[in-house]
Amino acid sequence: MKAAHRQHLTRSDIIACGLILSAGVVILYNYYLGVHVPNFDSRLELHRSIIDGTAFSPFRYRVLVPFSAELLIQLLRSITGEREAFRFAYLFIEGGAIAFSLLMLYLLIRQWFTREAALAGALLTAALIPAALRDHAYQPWSFLEFGLLALALALLVRKRYALFVLVTALMTLNRETGLLAPLAFTVTMFPPGLILRRRVPRLRPAVWWLSGAWLAWLVIFTGLRLIRGAAPLIDSIETILAANLDPANTSRLLINNLLVFGLAWIFALAGLRRAPGFLRRVAWIALPYAGLVLVFNRWWEVRLWMTLYPLVIPLALSALSETSVHDVDERQGADVDSSVGLGAGGANTST
Repeated sequence: MKAAHRQHLTRSDIIACGLILSAGVVILYNYYLGVHVPNFDSRLELHRSIIDGTAFSPFRYRVLVPFSAELLIQLLRSITGEREAFRFAYLFIEGGAIAFSLLMLYLLIRQWFTREAALAGALLTAALIPAALRDHAYQPWSFLEFGLLALALALLVRKRYALFVLVTALMTLNRETGLLAPLAFTVTMFPPGLILRRRVPRLRPAVWWLSGAWLAWLVIFTGLRLIRGAAPLIDSIETILAANLDPANTSRLLINNLLVFGLAWIFALAGLRRAPGFLRRVAWIALPYAGLVLVFNRWWEVRLWMTLYPLVIPLALSALSETSVHDVDERQGADVDSSVGLGAGGANTST
């Protein structure tokens, strides 16, 4: 098996990226007609409240996308007026975020699988995303979130720790769940399976980068709240729980949750035993994230499950492999740097 970092961008990869971008354009077009147009005024109002620092929590602290869009709005408003500048800015930002996230997912999957499998995974994700985009008016950070996590995981595989810390900072500026990046680093360095068996992994020099990632998240998470001031929650936990248990919401709750992953979550569970050790370890971060979603989110708003696409899709692809992958260094908690190819007919090949 070839090491993941030895793979190079090829002509076939460029073609695959073109196909992925084509799917992204369709997502953006449907999103514009289904969300932008009918919710234009409420989107503009919430954007403005985030920029002015008057939005409720947690929106007030999700600054990466709104302030990037505001920069474009300021550049365009003298030409088009504020409303059209807002429209064009968010089409550009959200379109770029969709493309970025699908391409980063492709890049992550390519660490272990053939380009054909990576293309299938990215296009499957593109097909599933529309089911996640219901029941909201303005959540622009969601498009960027799973792409940043996919990039962070790919950087971990390649041991690009300095860039990983930078991506952790960007993830935290985007949404508070940027903590998933240092958490992923933690479970790869200290595998929960070893801890549960009371076996302590050896410490490695990368532990300093791990400390830096946690520090980056903590400083930005705390700093945003100190600089932008305390804000009341947009909804209390009691209000959210009452809405989740309301029978009137049961049907869309069930439908949306069935559609957001399709059957991929079942195949992801099946693929856990065959997946590369790195994927098996980072899968642990889905548990605390799912707990946060179930407590703080309306259950029919499945947009938040998009964050787990970088885990679910590669694990589902692992179920296609005819042989299991057991990394020799896993028992020692070492970083994984192996690749699993899924060639024609599901054969296990190197690429």
